[in-house]
Amino acid sequence: MVKVPQASLILCGDGIDKEYFIALAHELLGKDHFFQMSLSFDEMPKLYRSVDLFTLPSANEPFGRVYLEALASGTPVVAPDDDMRRTIIGDAGLVCDVENTEEYAQVLEKALDTEWGTKPLEQANKFSWVEIALKYKAVINSMLVDKTEKNTLV
Repeated sequence: MVKVPQASLILCGDGIDKEYFIALAHELLGKDHFFQMSLSFDEMPKLYRSVDLFTLPSANEPFGRVYLEALASGTPVVAPDDDMRRTIIGDAGLVCDVENTEEYAQVLEKALDTEWGTKPLEQANKFSWVEIALKYKAVINSMLVDKTEKNTLV
């Protein structure tokens, strides 16, 4: 975030390294560009809707639920570049090598300068329960064999 001076960072969470990250952010960003808060699960959509961009550079996010939560709130995402995150984020955000600080900063700036429109919501809808149920139905139907078709194959 030091390399993206037009942006501010909101750190939200209560992990074991919380104090370390707060101290580091105050040192590098100052109090004008860094904010820390702890919110309940129910309050998170308000935060997602109040920001211009969501990023979680963690390599340890097992599925990416938080990316979907941000997208479902209409917020674009920047995330680490791997197959899982590319699938979840689609064209509603950007992926990059978040360990390369120059690349990460450039991608954050690009994402902040992009007009995302409804892409985040459209991408999140691909993972709605209705869409997932329809995909399961299609798979199950593809495994069912029509009796007439079965008789002709015997």
